[in-house]
Amino acid sequence: MRQYKPGYLLMYDAIRKAKLSGAGRVNLGASPPHATGLIEYKESWGARKIEYDILSCRSGVGKLMGRQV
Repeated sequence: MRQYKPGYLLMYDAIRKAKLSGAGRVNLGASPPHATGLIEYKESWGARKIEYDILSCRSGVGKLMGRQV
């Protein structure tokens, strides 16, 4: 089943429906800088990089674990 790439069909359908509804842009979401495969996949659909300012903080549990959340 994987050879049929159902994710491509879902992406195509979502973009097509957005365009038919009058959307000028589709936000494909953020990508971590090191996720080159994900970035290339989004670029294959015509995505362009847009920089956003972000606010991050550590939760109480995150501080204990040393992780950003």
